[in-house]
Amino acid sequence: ITANSILMGPFDTPGINSVWTERAKSQSISFTDLSKIALNKIPAKRLGKVEECSYLCAFLCSQYSGFMTGQSILIDGGANLTI
Repeated sequence: ITANSILMGPFDTPGINSVWTERAKSQSISFTDLSKIALNKIPAKRLGKVEECSYLCAFLCSQYSGFMTGQSILIDGGANLTI
């Protein structure tokens, strides 16, 4: 049995846009300004692409990860919960 986990950071999805919209409203700033602030806190300076996580999932489900187990893989562009 293999058991690995994917720890996702900020990805370009409707969900993050919704969260950032609400956060911008609560901070009385524009969505654009909040986005700039948040993206500047991510070392990769961008949100993740859904495809990037899909490729990781495909790898973990493939024969090439057969000797890998018990791992928690962080895929967050370096954000590590900084936003």
